[in-house]
Amino acid sequence: MRYRIRILLVACLILAAWVIGQRVTDKPVQTIGYKLPKFEEVTFISVERTGQPRTELFRKDGTWTVNGSEAPIDPHALKKIAEAMANSVKMDMEIGRPPSLSEYGLSEHAITLSFQGASRQRIRIGKVVNDRTTFIRDEESGLVYRAQTNLRGAFDRPAQSWRKRQVFDVRFEEVRSLQSERMDQVIWQVSRADHTSPWRFEIPRGMAAGQKEIGAVANTLVTASAQEFSEAKNLAVERVRLSFTTAKQRFGLALGKRTPNGGVQAQALQWSGSKLLPTGPVFVLPRHQAIFLEPSASDLRNRRLFRFSSDQVEGVRVLQPHPLELRRKGVQWTLMSGSETKSLRRELGDLYTERLSTLRAVSVPSKIPKDAFKTPFGTATIKLEDGRLVRARIGNGFGSGRYVQIDDDPTRVMIVSKSGIGVLLPTLSDFKQGPQPPAGQK
Repeated sequence: MRYRIRILLVACLILAAWVIGQRVTDKPVQTIGYKLPKFEEVTFISVERTGQPRTELFRKDGTWTVNGSEAPIDPHALKKIAEAMANSVKMDMEIGRPPSLSEYGLSEHAITLSFQGASRQRIRIGKVVNDRTTFIRDEESGLVYRAQTNLRGAFDRPAQSWRKRQVFDVRFEEVRSLQSERMDQVIWQVSRADHTSPWRFEIPRGMAAGQKEIGAVANTLVTASAQEFSEAKNLAVERVRLSFTTAKQRFGLALGKRTPNGGVQAQALQWSGSKLLPTGPVFVLPRHQAIFLEPSASDLRNRRLFRFSSDQVEGVRVLQPHPLELRRKGVQWTLMSGSETKSLRRELGDLYTERLSTLRAVSVPSKIPKDAFKTPFGTATIKLEDGRLVRARIGNGFGSGRYVQIDDDPTRVMIVSKSGIGVLLPTLSDFKQGPQPPAGQK
């Protein structure tokens, strides 16, 4: 107990000594008169950096634009400037005129800013300290200061990234319909009641819609972001026109020539009166977006072979070329081939039915040969827990895959890969790692 009291006394003495020392040694900090304007007082900013074109930002009627055009500034860039200069930027240190500007990141290659508004100032911005303060040089006086904000975080960006790049201000959840046209002819059209409802085809009517495939197109449209801008006012050639609607508006995107790196020239379209008209500049969309924007109706078709889940499967019977049957009773799977009957570990049976139920085609043929199923290669019949039977008929080869038809439905003919055919028509050897003789048999 006495030991603890001694420790507390020592701690109190040390704290008291520190407080007294602070009172004695602390001196009033000299106020530095130099400061930068707050953002709301600024109407013009220029950004200059070695090796890049000068960027000029203008404010008119509360709206900021880039390089004297009507092109809006990137909202994220604007937010960073507004946050960094929310108030008049004060200085916490005056360095003077140091012999080496490079020490502070203020060489002739440093970013140079010019502000106009209530006053005019021109500065260089240098190194950032602790992500909170920035060394700057006033170009008129040549004096170096430390500003109490991170100016580099606000202004250090490539010249081409100042301009707003996102094409549409729409969220994925808001999209209600999509349409693709070529030469004023509608190629496909899909719609949904709301963001919780599935997509369905309007054109071609009744085609099974691939939810992920259509979702990828919708998501690409609402997140479309220009890679670069062109000086052209309109596309030289318009190949494809995509449009989409929300509950309140209609938007469009015209696609032009492909670029050598796989991108595509594009231009936004604005609904005016009774049609979509070009608006804004021509720009280039990068390859990773362009590849999703020109699908055919077939590309958006549901390529999933079956409409059941794995836990609904009670049995699978394969005829030709290697007869085999798989049955489930409760959680136990049994595998039969000819006179051979074996128990199958539950995880292997479940894994197989999961692969079967999620099997997808590699493509959907636009035309089906009359003899595609004249000589059947094999048939798989799946029994579901509600007693329904689903049949997959495998026909002639197509490339490395084969034609597959579900339930004799002419609208459900697809091309399935070689590995997919192996799932539809498994052999006993495909289960050789797992099957064991049923209990009581050897």
